Amino acid sequence: MAGLHFWKVHGNGNDFVILDDRIGEVSRERDLPSLTVRACARKTGLGADGVLLIQEGQEGDLFRMRLFNADGSEGEMCGNGARCFARMLHRLGLAGAEPVFLTGLGPVTAQVEGERVRLEMGEIDLAGGWFDEPLEDRDLPPGTRWSFMKVGVPHAVLWADSWQDVPEGTLRWIGKKYRHHPRCPQGANVNFAAPEAGALRVRTYERGVEDFTDSCGTGSCACGVVAVLRGGPSPVEVRNPGGMNLVGCRIQGGKAVLSLAGAAVFVAEGVWETEGA
Repeated sequence: MAGLHFWKVHGNGNDFVILDDRIGEVSRERDLPSLTVRACARKTGLGADGVLLIQEGQEGDLFRMRLFNADGSEGEMCGNGARCFARMLHRLGLAGAEPVFLTGLGPVTAQVEGERVRLEMGEIDLAGGWFDEPLEDRDLPPGTRWSFMKVGVPHAVLWADSWQDVPEGTLRWIGKKYRHHPRCPQGANVNFAAPEAGALRVRTYERGVEDFTDSCGTGSCACGVVAVLRGGPSPVEVRNPGGMNLVGCRIQGGKAVLSLAGAAVFVAEGVWETEGA
């Protein structure tokens, strides 16, 4: 089969290969999980945390963002990916500076200002999760507490005064353990959050990538919700290894109304010769 035209974009180091599937050719002629695994391979493919497909939407002229994680599994939502998707729609002339598109979280509205993109994420239902429960585990810092919620995808937030004294290997082991915790039947992204000079320092072990990523948009949102529920102000500055996300959070009853702002940066455009990849 012929090569595939692609773009590569990252949101604070959370990187994606974007493919144009508006006429359905990619999804009709390719095995998407297998294609994604090969595309995301760091040494033999294009290298990415996931693949985004631009598809025609189901409601009026809305486009649809379809997301596949690096392991080939299909994801419902990705905040950094959605920012990259909005920037792509604007760059291709498919939408203006305020694109609206469909995700697994529902319709999302974006505002594109150069490399900075803001998303109106809508509201999430906090029912069915839990908040700020004590978590006893000898691998964790004393006083660690955890919360759980779905921001399109399930997130566990492990909150401690600091994670700096936890060795990298131990941190990765903890991420893997709680990613498969029995209280999270669908699995969960695991966010390690700690307060830092009026902001949050966050690292996320991502389901579907099965490792730490440089940034996670929905994880930043989940941590922002926890910070506000703990009495902190909104917006919340969330510092990921790859950059900063700004999370707006307003609690209304049992729901959280969210926004997410941060970088969406173009890396490359080209043709991926998929034969033998």
